[in-house]
Amino acid sequence: MGSNLPARIKAPHCTSRKTSLLDKLLLYLRLMKVFAVYANVELTYKPMWLDAFQTKYGSSHPYHITLKQPSYIEEDQIPHLQQQVAAFFSSFRVPDHTIAIAFDTVKDDATDGSIILLGKQDKLLHGMQKKLVDVLGRYPYYEPESVNWERDFRPHLTIAYDLVPELVDQAQSDVRQDDLPRGLITEVTLVVVSNDELHEAATPANLSHYSL
Repeated sequence: MGSNLPARIKAPHCTSRKTSLLDKLLLYLRLMKVFAVYANVELTYKPMWLDAFQTKYGSSHPYHITLKQPSYIEEDQIPHLQQQVAAFFSSFRVPDHTIAIAFDTVKDDATDGSIILLGKQDKLLHGMQKKLVDVLGRYPYYEPESVNWERDFRPHLTIAYDLVPELVDQAQSDVRQDDLPRGLITEVTLVVVSNDELHEAATPANLSHYSL
């Protein structure tokens, strides 16, 4: 997730009045916060090729599955959001407080240079994601495609991203499709960052953790 504003609000040609309105909109969005909710994945089986793959392609972010896609929120709404998320996970029942997940399919996307590992569909994880999205309601999405990603939820790990097109096929060939990881989910994280400081998404002060 980059720090640039979504392309859909950029306008190359405007009158002076429209420019003024656009400037106000851009300023408003810069003052907004961005939040997301993701499930932390602890790998119980990590294939030997994965570390070398991530070193080669520079993808070292923690393993996670996004449940609530990045969305805009106003600063004064954050306490209510935190209460909603805390209440949801304190009441949502997960046997043994653990969800097991296995990954069985590799998929690439040349449009954003990503390589992902698709997880097997799990009714409990799928139900948790749908109910969480319903509870949180509608916040403006950071990316317009997010509405489809949430509706057609398919748990996955992103193991490479922002690859140039000529590297996508090479990265795909470096994945051992017959030797994919397995993991456990016992915790979820709510991250809230300033719209102009998205690079600080891993800063502990911006994170709230909830056990299943």
